Amino acid sequence: MDSNALTPNTELVTACILTGGKGSRLDGVDKGLLQISDRNLIEYCIEKIRPQVSTTIISANRNIQTYRNLGLHVFEDSYGNYEGPLAGFLSGLENTKTPYLVILPTDSPFFPKDLVKRLLTPILSGRCTASVAKVSGRIQPTFCCIPKESRHSLTDYLRSGQRKIVGWLKQLELMEISFEIPEEFININNETDLSLASTYLLNERKI
Repeated sequence: MDSNALTPNTELVTACILTGGKGSRLDGVDKGLLQISDRNLIEYCIEKIRPQVSTTIISANRNIQTYRNLGLHVFEDSYGNYEGPLAGFLSGLENTKTPYLVILPTDSPFFPKDLVKRLLTPILSGRCTASVAKVSGRIQPTFCCIPKESRHSLTDYLRSGQRKIVGWLKQLELMEISFEIPEEFININNETDLSLASTYLLNERKI
């Protein structure tokens, strides 16, 4: 990896790509393996997040070997059975070797190239202990940076029966980080989204 391409302090951060959902709005398709041109969605995510962090891992609950063939560590949910994104958060926290974990979803491959820097900076400056992206006045809960030590809090939250991401994040010393371009946080939920994403991603690769 080219060290000159790294965001400052990347050695402190692992990225966890969430791809463990049921894909219910796309007839049960594993979203990470949706293909655009010659690549799967997760491959676009990996390409963009790798220069921003020291390590990238995947949270998945099916097609495990397919994801492992990408050369990354893959972890299934350690809590329950399809308990939602927070179960993927927990697996990421349990398996990161760095002090901080950045979460991102596989079905939103348009995220900014400075995502990690902008989420991590206020944490390292002592202004908060966790951060979450916000755009057009709306929190994007699956784009966040959380400390490894928060796994204990998350385990307790899940055991209490709660599953809302924002509900748990707000138990932390959380800062909302504003981003300016809503399109960077659009996720792919249907065939129309996939068609639009195809044009967007292929154009982005040409830049």
